[in-house]
Amino acid sequence: MITGAGKGIGKEIALEFSKRANQTGAFSPKLVLCSRTQSDLDALATECEKYGVETFSLVIDIAKMDDVERLY
Repeated sequence: MITGAGKGIGKEIALEFSKRANQTGAFSPKLVLCSRTQSDLDALATECEKYGVETFSLVIDIAKMDDVERLY
């Protein structure tokens, strides 16, 4: 799970994970992307999936306790 995945460091971490995750082809990597903006998540998910990574996106603001509690 990567929070802040829509922009900046979070986005770069997600992309780097996606590039490296399935280099051996031994497993099907999965990645949960969290951001406050759906359009950012959609664009990032498309990029990550090009590398064979299955993505699940959540619009969430981790500064809001109600949003965090939805994860559980």
